[in-house]
This record gives sequence, C-alpha cells and structure tokens, in this order.
Amino acid sequence: MLNKTFSITLVLTMMISSCSVRNESRIVNMDSIDPPSSIIKSAFEEIFSFSEKAFGEKFGFLSVEFQGRTKIAENKITGVWFNQSFTSEKDRFHVVFFNTQTLNDKGEIENCHNCQPDISEATYQFTPSGWKLVSKKLNFDTFGSWGYAPDIKVAETMQLSPRITVFMVPFSYSIQGDTDSGVGLFEFKNNDWRYIGYIHLEYSTEGSCNCYAYSGTLSKIAGSNPEYPDLLVTVKGTVMDFDADKIVPAKNITYRFDGTKYKSKDDVGIYNLPTL
Repeated sequence: MLNKTFSITLVLTMMISSCSVRNESRIVNMDSIDPPSSIIKSAFEEIFSFSEKAFGEKFGFLSVEFQGRTKIAENKITGVWFNQSFTSEKDRFHVVFFNTQTLNDKGEIENCHNCQPDISEATYQFTPSGWKLVSKKLNFDTFGSWGYAPDIKVAETMQLSPRITVFMVPFSYSIQGDTDSGVGLFEFKNNDWRYIGYIHLEYSTEGSCNCYAYSGTLSKIAGSNPEYPDLLVTVKGTVMDFDADKIVPAKNITYRFDGTKYKSKDDVGIYNLPTL
C-alpha cells in the first residue's frame, strides 16, 4: 500500500512539474527579444530599394563598414542614424532610422543653419514566425542642423497615450552665442512614424551676454485631447522680457498638439526653423 501511494504521488508530482514547465515556456519576456544583426542591412535594402552590393558597384562606398556613409545618388549620402528596440501596446518592435545628407558641388556636406538631413525608417515587429517588416518610410521628415542629425545611441521613450509611443531625441542648437537645447518628438502610432515637434528644455546666453538662462523638465498634463495630452516644461532660471527690456524669472511653458505638431505661444527658444 505504501509503494502504491508513493507511485501515485510520484506520478502526480511529475505531471504537475511537467505542466509547470509547459506553462513557463509560454511566458516571453518581450524586453529580452533581440533582432538579428542582419536587420540593419535588411532595413537599408527595404528603404532604398537597392542592395548593399548594388550601391557599392554603382557609387562606391564612403566607408568600408556598412554603418558608415553610403553614396546613394550623385549628391546624396546616407547611413544609420540609430536603431533600437521598444515595446508599444504590448508588442515588441525594432526600428532602424537613417539620415541622408546632401552634397554640394564640391562633394562636401552642405553646411548651413537650415541644412537638415532627411530622416527615413524601417520598423519590424516580433511575431511568432520572427521579425516582420510593418513600416518603411523614405524621407518622412528632416531633423538637425549644419548638415548633420544629432549623435544618438538610444532615445528615451514616452507613452503619450495607450496607442502612441514617442521617441525623444536630444538636440542642441547654437547661434550667435545663444544655445537652445531640447528634444525632438518622433511619434509611433498604428505602425507609422511622424515627427510631431520640438520641445525646448534649456536656453543659455553664456556664449554672448551671459545674462540669462533657464532649464526645465518635461512632463505630461491633462488637456483637451486625451490621445495627445499637453506637455509641460517646468523651468527654473531667467529670460529676457524684450517688451519691458529687462530680465525676468522664466515661466513654465505648456505645449499643445495642434493636429500636426506640439507648439506653444510661450516658446522662447531659437530652434524654430521653417521646416520644423
């Protein structure tokens, strides 16, 4: 009787253990899923409709490594801006951004305040059968200055609302000694990307009069649009009141979405270039 009871107990234990293993195998840590290294080359070919080899044969590479700059037209060079994995609506994605620069008649990168690289993307979603291309957009917007996009490895993300994930790309712009720093907002919604504005977070006149400066922190606040909440920059420091011709304490800045981009009537930054 003891042996029979032991056998039943052992069988039940093994059955429970087996079920536990099977259940545990269904649990997937989405944050730990990495795309294959070939995804960058795949993104390049998807966006530009050319193979890496064809580009090399037609134009010649400007770098021995693929992630260097590649000439894709007589006056255009491109390369990976940055790429990263992220989670949106419980799904796992990986995006590869490219920035394409324009060359002048001398074969040099165009260099001016308003010379901004074109931004392209290819986005993949992790599925039971592997990584699947769900979005690709050639030159969907521009970002940067002096011919270059800002250097970035990984962008901080913000969940604007359940369906909208935003990449916050740091950027700093200087002119005549004044420096404006903030973040560009790149929205991912319904497997589609678009640029939705620039948020000013810091301002400094250290390189000119060194007379005023402020810095701020970004947060979401309730607004009239639940899908696109207002964005509040809580600031500390001072600004110039040009009407009163005096330096005054800086006030908080509220940005509201106008259907296309986040904007603010209280924005005092200098990075308001026409294409943005």
